[in-house]
Amino acid sequence: MKWFSIEYKLHGKSDHEHLLYSFLGYPRQLMLPAIKGEHYYSLKPVRESLPREVEDVKNWRAAVTREEFHSLLDRLSTMFPEKASLFQDLVPCSHVGHILLTRTGPACPEITPFHFYGDYIVSGRLKNMLAGVPGIDFFPALLKKVVPLNWSLGERLPEETAHDEPEAFLLNGAHSPETARRMGHFHELILPDGNWYDIRSVPTGSQYIRVSFRGDLPHAGDMNLRKGRVKLAFEPSSHKPWVRLKSGSPELFGCYVLAREDVVEVIRESARWTLGIQEVENL
Repeated sequence: MKWFSIEYKLHGKSDHEHLLYSFLGYPRQLMLPAIKGEHYYSLKPVRESLPREVEDVKNWRAAVTREEFHSLLDRLSTMFPEKASLFQDLVPCSHVGHILLTRTGPACPEITPFHFYGDYIVSGRLKNMLAGVPGIDFFPALLKKVVPLNWSLGERLPEETAHDEPEAFLLNGAHSPETARRMGHFHELILPDGNWYDIRSVPTGSQYIRVSFRGDLPHAGDMNLRKGRVKLAFEPSSHKPWVRLKSGSPELFGCYVLAREDVVEVIRESARWTLGIQEVENL
């Protein structure tokens, strides 16, 4: 069975087009602040359904004191007592709840990258097509704001978008409940995690597939992206035909997304605007 790398790709000709259907604003319903002088790394989002009113609670941008942080949690627990136990267990910098989407419509790709680390937003139709793929999961995303735009994917952008930044067009435009209704439901597609290794440092005695492809090179001590020939190894699993690979070696950086041929055949047409798909070479 062939494997393919799934890469972030700009739709069309520019960032401008891409942002018109992928701008997020605040990514989740609740984004908790950091505490001054403390650092938190590798936090996973808390995918827990929250009342829509949580979105109106202040989203802190600056670091706060420990007392201010706990005061915010107490406030949330009082406002939403049915979620009090959830709020009291949250740590600083937590992102909680549903992803909030701000985009144009009704034209919209059926799959868009949520960030650079391998999660995606998919349409209800594509979610149904992927229902039989083992290992992946879904969590509802919410259309917070949809600005109508008379445009189809692949066409030249209308004149009304030419003089504004995409963020300005979306933030200043009026929300259309009717357009949002026509677009249907969207979901966060959650991939299982796996490990990748430099092919020279595969754990002894393990069974790994060794592959090569053009992409961002793994590197140590330097976070600047470098394009080149990536040679990596990962452990195959019939239960993970679409996987987000994080480095198993602490001195290396990089996250890669690989999918088996059967998954690629399902998503290829839907992904043509937003994802780059290239076959990996078995070594």
